[in-house]
Amino acid sequence: MLDLWIPYILYACIGAVAGVAAGLLGVGGGTIIVPALYATFSFFSPSQPYPMQTAIGTSLASIIFSSLSSALSYKKRNSVALEIVKKMSSGVFLGCCVGGFLAHLISGSFLKGTFGLFALAIALRFFFSKPHYSSNEGGVDKKTMGPPAFFLSFISSLLGIGGGVLFIPYLHFLKISHIKAIGTSSALSAKVSFFGALFYILFGLFNIPISITEVGFIYVPAFLTLSIFSFLTAPLGVKLAHILPQNISRKLFACSMFTAGLFMIFG
Repeated sequence: MLDLWIPYILYACIGAVAGVAAGLLGVGGGTIIVPALYATFSFFSPSQPYPMQTAIGTSLASIIFSSLSSALSYKKRNSVALEIVKKMSSGVFLGCCVGGFLAHLISGSFLKGTFGLFALAIALRFFFSKPHYSSNEGGVDKKTMGPPAFFLSFISSLLGIGGGVLFIPYLHFLKISHIKAIGTSSALSAKVSFFGALFYILFGLFNIPISITEVGFIYVPAFLTLSIFSFLTAPLGVKLAHILPQNISRKLFACSMFTAGLFMIFG
């Protein structure tokens, strides 16, 4: 009987950690969820025909709630650039559509290796770079945000990462203050995860028939468990973001990403 509950316990733990990460760093949690889900599927469901695509789709679906919870918490602190979120919405939609379409055509091993390399790149960036604290939101040219939004959302949906690790550097480039960049990234991640999950469902139906446990590339039991626990713990991450030194939180996240990257490449 305990064996039946072990995957759900793991989903709960993954969701809780991802929720804290989403609130603390604005990264959505997908960089944690995808490798953890892939490992869980590989061990407990070896017959799963599309473990990587299902891990990505399920990650995107669960990120909706953790990112939304995080974004709402930041909005209460006036730390979300709503105008930027609106201007990037169309690019986010199109990028997620293309990413979801290609995901059901690309092999799982290619996606796995690509995610691993991406995770290592994220780890190096978070470990060696320093956060920006300047603010110049009023000087941002919002008319040119469509193409960057498309590209960043395409990569995010293809790899199931929600987008925070890409949106935050871009927002730093626009000279948005660090805390506001995290809050804005959380709002954008909620959009990426929603549209990304939608297209992973639609395109996944070409490969997997609908059942009680699977809808496209979404594994329902994992999605529900991850969503609940990540939603509950995201506000804790937001509180920690305003308390912990950014240098410490970034180094911890970098170490976890380095480990995940090595696992996805060599595991």
